[in-house]
Amino acid sequence: MSNQSSDLPILVAHIQKTFSSNLFTSLPPLLTRAKLLLTKHNLLTPTSSTPPQSLNLARSIFEIGAYTSIRLKDKTSFVQYISYLQNFYALSHGTENEAELTGLNLLRLLAENKIAEFHTLLETIEDTGDELSRSGPVMFARGLEEWVMEGAYNRVWKAGEGKGVSVYQKFFLDVLMDTIRYNSLSLTSLHIPCYCPLFVCYFVFIARFMALRSCAWGLICRNEIATCLERAYPSLPISDTQILLFFPPQDHINFKSFAESVSNPPPDSAPSSPKSSSPKAPPPRLPFPKTLVRADM
Repeated sequence: MSNQSSDLPILVAHIQKTFSSNLFTSLPPLLTRAKLLLTKHNLLTPTSSTPPQSLNLARSIFEIGAYTSIRLKDKTSFVQYISYLQNFYALSHGTENEAELTGLNLLRLLAENKIAEFHTLLETIEDTGDELSRSGPVMFARGLEEWVMEGAYNRVWKAGEGKGVSVYQKFFLDVLMDTIRYNSLSLTSLHIPCYCPLFVCYFVFIARFMALRSCAWGLICRNEIATCLERAYPSLPISDTQILLFFPPQDHINFKSFAESVSNPPPDSAPSSPKSSSPKAPPPRLPFPKTLVRADM
């Protein structure tokens, strides 16, 4: 254990200094070296016999690794570090970062539409005690989940634009908005009659009503919102269109990217019929083409 008592503390101090200096791209190789040392000295998983100093060093490495993963937009790495930390937190070896990282993990599950795992983790948190379950980060994630189930996506979007949101929460909130846009139940096969402005309101009402009954209905794809609006209006001001699709007014780049993704689906997204010799159907129209032309004028 002599190497552990000398090399590991020096390396951890270097990692902490690098993290404090916001040199996030320099951290992955340092964290990898630290994990190799932890593996060598059997410190990846804490036990009742783990020395307190070694336990604190290992936990510090994993917490910095989790934060760094978010700053580098690496969700896979974040999940790995959280899985290590849960072993420490389960033995009541948490720190002041436990509540924030637990809340971030809840946000990740919500953003990935893993609702069952989200509620399983919530139940586990509630069993550990009231202090963690009533912490701000956990309550924030719980509130977002309720809004998603209600279909109150405007509240979710506003939460991501709030001043009190950390850069770590903002990352998962952006992922959540992408989930609402793309990775949800398609309503095209339901043939919802949205040919006039009245049915735009009808569409939103039905979406929110069904969100109370089914998790799958809670995440309404923005492709369908765009399709509904396109049928309801011959054209709309681009600023109004962005608001209806929950894009910030100045976020023209992401809005344009979304519009292009709707008008250019993957080549194999439309199934072909072997019995039909008719020409291929044209690709889906770009939502509000007249609006985009008008905006460029």
